[in-house]
Amino acid sequence: MEAANKDEARLVVPPLFREQAKIVGLNKSNLEQIEAVIGQQEH
Repeated sequence: MEAANKDEARLVVPPLFREQAKIVGLNKSNLEQIEAVIGQQEH
């Protein structure tokens, strides 16, 4: 899923579980990085 930050990511968790939820990763990529990865996978 895409989220701008951990707080935004936490909003997809049902309210009953948000307090206990742990966000384990947050990666940021730009379009050039994504295209480079796609290009590597095509070869």
